[in-house]
Amino acid sequence: MGKPTWTVRPYRDGDEREAAALASEVFRTLRTPAEYRWKLFESPCPAPGSMAWYAESEGALVGQFAGTPVHLKIDDRVVTAVHGCDVLTRADFRGRGVLGSVGKAAFADWKSAGADCCYGLENENWGSQRRKLGLVPQLCLHLFVRPLDPGPWLRRHGVPAPLADAARRVWSRFMMPRSRAREEVTVDPVDVPGEEFDQLWTDLSAHYPVTVVRNRSWVTYRYAKSSGRPYRLALARREGHPVGYVAYRAPRAPGGLAQLADLFTHPADHGARRDLMTSALTELQATGASAMQAHIPEQLSLTATLDELGFLRRRRSYTAVVIPLARTEVRPAFGVPSSWFMMPGDSDIV
Repeated sequence: MGKPTWTVRPYRDGDEREAAALASEVFRTLRTPAEYRWKLFESPCPAPGSMAWYAESEGALVGQFAGTPVHLKIDDRVVTAVHGCDVLTRADFRGRGVLGSVGKAAFADWKSAGADCCYGLENENWGSQRRKLGLVPQLCLHLFVRPLDPGPWLRRHGVPAPLADAARRVWSRFMMPRSRAREEVTVDPVDVPGEEFDQLWTDLSAHYPVTVVRNRSWVTYRYAKSSGRPYRLALARREGHPVGYVAYRAPRAPGGLAQLADLFTHPADHGARRDLMTSALTELQATGASAMQAHIPEQLSLTATLDELGFLRRRRSYTAVVIPLARTEVRPAFGVPSSWFMMPGDSDIV
């Protein structure tokens, strides 16, 4: 019997049910149709073409190349870009060129609809298709971990609960960071982002040559109204003026890992970054998180803050890549890691 064949087609109404089930199977984590629709079709940036392309065989989806439309600031322009996500092939169809054919169809559609580029994080399932898809490596997002509570680890290794609880109290007293009142920075939780987030983007955008546009509409979509597991969002002010925000996810249950999604301030505003992170770490420790992890680039302004707050560097990392789609030459900013400001929430690793 010959190899199965497939055809390539764009999204049709109702595909999210089967596509979410396929993603759950491939990534081994539950995806709901509502999460699927939010991720691909509810961004405040208008879609350049169909945001999901599929390989279909005998009436079943066997591969996908999808994306979230984003506004990307490149130097002094704002362009439409696509964050490539949920790139996958069903296990029994891997190694047959499915991903390459679906990816090329998606890129052609997005390019014809005016998208400037597609960016994302490399997926180990891409295999030999990395080169064929024309990926241009940009920078690495390295893993940093900040322990918050030694109790769960001690209990897993047989330490009696009273001793583990005592260790937690000592850790909380001596190993957790404290806010610095002299910085005159206030940090408050945010449920509904307001005009201050537009003001913050206006004030800070010129300091970042390449980054996702972090205005009120994006923060609302990405963090305040995310589908599935919710984010926590906090805004920092100095003398009443917005100077930064932090977005993060708490663990599903006590003893789990929290994840940093975004930390946005002026590149030189170490005080605001420190107070935002201190507020987040304190809250997470109080609610039972064992640690917070963050995938960020090796940018001095960020890593120096994390180092001071007790984050530990780990070996694991992701490589961010870009696929230019516009007819112009690759931007000078592309390929220069220091030009990019990229946080985990700019992708789908949180």
